[in-house]
Amino acid sequence: MGYSKSNPQGAELIDPNSTGKDEVSVTWESAGAADTPEKELLLSHLVEARRDRDVLQKRLDQELERNRKLEEAVGSKWPHLKDLRRSQSKHDDDADAKRLRADLRNALERHEALLAKLGAEHVRRTQSETQLKKVTGSLAELESVSTKNGKLRADLASLRRRTADLEAYVKSHPSNEQDLEETKQANEGLRTSLAAERRQRELAEQELADLTTLSRWWQAELQRARTQSDELARELQELRPETGRRGKFRR
Repeated sequence: MGYSKSNPQGAELIDPNSTGKDEVSVTWESAGAADTPEKELLLSHLVEARRDRDVLQKRLDQELERNRKLEEAVGSKWPHLKDLRRSQSKHDDDADAKRLRADLRNALERHEALLAKLGAEHVRRTQSETQLKKVTGSLAELESVSTKNGKLRADLASLRRRTADLEAYVKSHPSNEQDLEETKQANEGLRTSLAAERRQRELAEQELADLTTLSRWWQAELQRARTQSDELARELQELRPETGRRGKFRR
């Protein structure tokens, strides 16, 4: 992904990120049922953000193409100005030349300001893509935690069944002190496993809440980028009438 343009001196500017990859791959595996709705909502937000990012990239490319054509039109005015000086009187030539130079100077200043805004917008979009990749990595970690939680739940269910069996055995053999001691140890192990499982689930829920907040912030950044892109497009529309008036000198 990237763009390039030619300035009036013929030097080519290339996007330093032109060799980077902008596609983010998200893979989901089976996870606990309690976390599935939140993950699906976050995934839909990521897909929508990627689609908005592609639309913004297309608009940026179109605006850069329009800027390139404007630079070519501005460059073509200088030979026309020399011919105009030879064919008209000195008074008219000086007045037209001053007016044309002022128009060209103003157009170039607006063009440079617009390019600066586009560059800043590209930097913000790159930062948003980097943030998206970080969020995707966090989601992968959350998926791993969910898988571990599923295993802990299965172990907990097995321990509960074993405890129930031991309690039933103790009730049927009240004089067996050794079995009673084993039951106590099993209960202690069960409590430890249950506490660890609860802690893992609390950490997973906290991480999911953080990722949800980060996703909302990222969506707000993309919305602001789309608004600024629309404003830049309107500024380019305002430059078109002035380009048409300068074209009369060539005819």
